[in-house]
Amino acid sequence: MLLSCRPNLAPGSFFWSFRVLLAIAITCLLAESSFAGSIRINGRVVETGMSQGKVQLLLGEPHWRADYLLGDIKGANLLGAPLGIFSDRTGIAGYSGNYELLGPTSVEEWLFDQGDRRLMQLLRFEDQRLVSIESLGYGFGDHDQPNLRERDWSTIQPGDTSYEVVRRMGRPTTIEDQPGVDIVRTFGPYRSALDFRSARVTWWYYNQGPNRLFRIVKFVNGRVVEVATDGFGQ
Repeated sequence: MLLSCRPNLAPGSFFWSFRVLLAIAITCLLAESSFAGSIRINGRVVETGMSQGKVQLLLGEPHWRADYLLGDIKGANLLGAPLGIFSDRTGIAGYSGNYELLGPTSVEEWLFDQGDRRLMQLLRFEDQRLVSIESLGYGFGDHDQPNLRERDWSTIQPGDTSYEVVRRMGRPTTIEDQPGVDIVRTFGPYRSALDFRSARVTWWYYNQGPNRLFRIVKFVNGRVVEVATDGFGQ
């Protein structure tokens, strides 16, 4: 008598139940790590369309924030199309009437760290309204700053926030800040490259000693755009 090696996939069987549970788990994982219209942070639910003041009332101060203007200062054109309510001029919860972009858009990004067992959440506001919620990597919680030997510079990528850099690499030795640059390239939602005006450009310098490379991290609006080296440190 020959025994079949094919699993029983009929509804109600063990393998059928396993496949269903696996599909549910994968779906939940993808949903948590992608963009959502609403999400629970620190036990409070926030959703796109909420005012910035309401979100702050519910969640308190973020662990990291950045603010800048999107679009030409004179409002003549857009250097990078906003990815929120103005991208296709459609409505969103909390708004009434027809809105059109007539000038620069005020943008704020807030990051919330919920600990090393949950994904960090990046909230983006345009003109005081929450327009997108992005799940980043797992948070850091109360972990201590890394020591010199634990630092892995390959984990720093363009689009990372300055909060992620300081939690992985520690605080820089020195910082240089240039608050007003006319046209620069930075990273918006989805960590995609966009051009902005009047951005804040910052350089972080890491002197890690004579046996380790001197590192330079360049930020635009609080996001990494370049990581470079300049010989060995001192």
